[in-house]
Amino acid sequence: MAEYKGHKFLSSNESEALRLLQCGLGRREGKDVILHPLEAAYVSQTSLLPIMQGKNKMDVKKILIEGEKHLSEKNKKSPAPAKNKKNKPAKNARKGANGEVIAKLPSLQEQYALFKHLRERGRVVRLSPSPPQYWRVHARGVGREQERAQTLIFLLPKNWQASLKSIEVQITAARQLRMEIVLAYVQNNEPNWIKLSKFAFD
Repeated sequence: MAEYKGHKFLSSNESEALRLLQCGLGRREGKDVILHPLEAAYVSQTSLLPIMQGKNKMDVKKILIEGEKHLSEKNKKSPAPAKNKKNKPAKNARKGANGEVIAKLPSLQEQYALFKHLRERGRVVRLSPSPPQYWRVHARGVGREQERAQTLIFLLPKNWQASLKSIEVQITAARQLRMEIVLAYVQNNEPNWIKLSKFAFD
């Protein structure tokens, strides 16, 4: 079983920990394997392992609520992006790897719909703690240690507005990693994906 303690979803049992890693889930932290809340929810829903909080088994809803709560607390501790007189992010605003200001992420419930959609189709997803709006996705049936990820997923924030600059930022981010870029969002409770590409006519 995996446990929820100290705001972490973790497995301390070596055989279970190895099983999670072989399934492309979790990351090593000492002797434990730590699960992201999305991974913990998936593990629970697929009955791979029960997620326990004390003597109580956690369901997907409870896992996502606790995960959202913990992530919100972490964000509160992080300094909010400062703004100048024109209400624009200041120079010291929190930014992503390519200079874009990090906006509010979709809810964990929406993220889980996207994550579950990918996992159910045989794709391993590498969740990034920093910046959290990018996921790396492997080809179907390929493990994390077998080949590099092929697709960079960008989670569209609630207030994201398409512009030439915002699109160029995402294409550049993927190109630097030699990946394709896909924008992800949930609409009417359904996962949606938009693939961006830049090309020239022959």
